[in-house]
This record gives sequence, C-alpha cells and structure tokens, in this order.
Amino acid sequence: MLRKFCIKTQSGGFTLLETLIALGIFVALVSVATVFFIQGYRLNNFGSELDLQVKSARDGLEVLTKETREAIDSDRGDYLIEEATAQTLTFYSDIDGDGSAEKIRYFLNGTDLQKGVIDPTGSPPQYLSANEVITTIATYVNNGATAIFTYLDGNNNQLTLPVDKNRIRLIHIYLKVDIQPGKSPQQYDLETEVQIRNLKNNL
Repeated sequence: MLRKFCIKTQSGGFTLLETLIALGIFVALVSVATVFFIQGYRLNNFGSELDLQVKSARDGLEVLTKETREAIDSDRGDYLIEEATAQTLTFYSDIDGDGSAEKIRYFLNGTDLQKGVIDPTGSPPQYLSANEVITTIATYVNNGATAIFTYLDGNNNQLTLPVDKNRIRLIHIYLKVDIQPGKSPQQYDLETEVQIRNLKNNL
C-alpha cells in the first residue's frame, strides 16, 4: 500500500518551497554584495597605489627641477647641457655639493623615469659611461610619444628638434603617471618649467 507523505507546517511557518526560495534570494544577495565589496577593495587599492606613484613622481620631479636649475659647466669645460631630446636630458650639476660637477642624465626607460649619475675621474677629468650609477625615480610614466622635455628660447618660443643647446633658456617638463592606461581613475599629469640660473643673464 502506498502512503502519501506531506510536510505539515504550523500556522505562520514556512513550507520547504518557501525556504528554498528564501535561501536562493539570500545567496544571490550575498553574491552581489561580495562582488561589490571586491570591486570596492580593488578600486581603493588602485587609488592608493596611484597616489603612491604620483607622490613618487612628484618627489622625483622636484629633485630633477632643483638639479637642472643649478646646472653648471663640467669640470673639463663642457657646456652645461650635454644632450637635449624629447625623452632625455643630460647636463652637469654639482648635486652632492663637493665642488665638482657630476654628469646627470634623466631618461625614460619603458615606463620608468630613470636618473644616471657619473662622477668625474682622473686628470684631466673624464666622465666614463662605465661609471654611471642609474636609479629609478618614477614608475608608470606613460608619456608614450608625448615629450617629457620641451625647450624654449629667450622669447619663450618652443625650439624644434634637434635643439640648438645654446639657445635653450627654459625647459618644460611633463610626466603622465598612469598605472593602467585606459582604465579609471585616469592618469595624473605633472608638469613644471625650469629656468637654468647660469643662463638667466642671457635672457
């Protein structure tokens, strides 16, 4: 003999079907909340990392500006600016205050803005490329084809490349910091202008 089974509920209770539906809704809500939590966490971390990289780039830009402003002729008499291109600036400056001019090179290596320093050696002084010490001063610099360095003459006219170094009076520096190009938050632009003190009399 077949027996019929049924689930009896007390007044105000839930049937099995209602319980399953409620459980399904709960799981869906938890899943949605988890997705929002993870996205918010990632966005917050991304923003924090961007802030950190922007601060690093700003600090590096301040150092670059100070060293460029104090550019002087080399110990062997070379003109104070050695190389001036869109992505590279090489000059001489006494950055350690020892009375001797170091050869300083700022350049973009991939998305890293790097700095190379060569101390003079020997007599007469020589700046040997093998002695260059390179450090990274800013990362995630995504300038692409956009120039980091642009150069202006005494009338604030932009000089075309290749630049006549003797006509440079003002240097415009621009960095585009972007951790994930094309994704929010957007890139952060840093820029400044540097006037070399030893060239002011020529303005």
